[in-house]
Amino acid sequence: MIRIYIFLLFIFIWVAVVIADGSPEALPSFLDGGKNGAWISSRGAVLRAGVSSRSKITRKTVLGDPVEVLDAKGGRSKVKHISGKTGWVSSDDLSTVWILVLKKARVLKFMNGRQEKGKWKIDLGPDPVGDKEMEGSRAPGHYRTPEGEFYVARHVPRSSFHRAFLLSYPSIHHAEKGLKNGLINKNEYNKIVSAIESRRVPPQNTKLGSYIEIHGSGTGGKLDWTLGCVALENKVMDFLWGKVPVGAPVVILP
Repeated sequence: MIRIYIFLLFIFIWVAVVIADGSPEALPSFLDGGKNGAWISSRGAVLRAGVSSRSKITRKTVLGDPVEVLDAKGGRSKVKHISGKTGWVSSDDLSTVWILVLKKARVLKFMNGRQEKGKWKIDLGPDPVGDKEMEGSRAPGHYRTPEGEFYVARHVPRSSFHRAFLLSYPSIHHAEKGLKNGLINKNEYNKIVSAIESRRVPPQNTKLGSYIEIHGSGTGGKLDWTLGCVALENKVMDFLWGKVPVGAPVVILP
């Protein structure tokens, strides 16, 4: 009987770990499919019919498009695009790096595919529990870090807090909710959707909030002080700076 209890305890701990760090909800969309998921890391990358860089173009891509890598040869990769189209692309136009933020644990992880390459403590805002809903210090969700899947929309080399990655907030999910609740109008919603679909910076002037970043000058003993951003030590931002390109997925969990 004791052995059964120990076994069940082991299973419970294992499930808890999987839920915390390895559940489907913790993975970016480019890893939703097969085991060789990647994302298009270059604007203007195209799929070609053959391995040659002069082969016929069969599909234009968008920065961040998920693909499944099927083969590799001579610096080029054969991929299956999210549209279902198969073709060859330069291997330099693919990436598997992304960022995972676990708000409750106050941890940021630098990931390459399903492998963890680094883990550091973070600071959040003074009201970190729950998803961000709108702008304003007294609003529901004020000073909260939003939850869901985003991407690095811009590098900010001279941030007020050392360096920063501007995130793609508001997302389409937040825009849909904001439109339903009357916080934004249809025109603002359409602009957000258009920006997200082209993997660019969404409007930063709506009532949904703005300028959510991962930035430096954090973890100095002053917890929960940001305005909804994720703060790291400066040396960690320096480490990530040359490794996390614009377009890289960022998954933020409660």
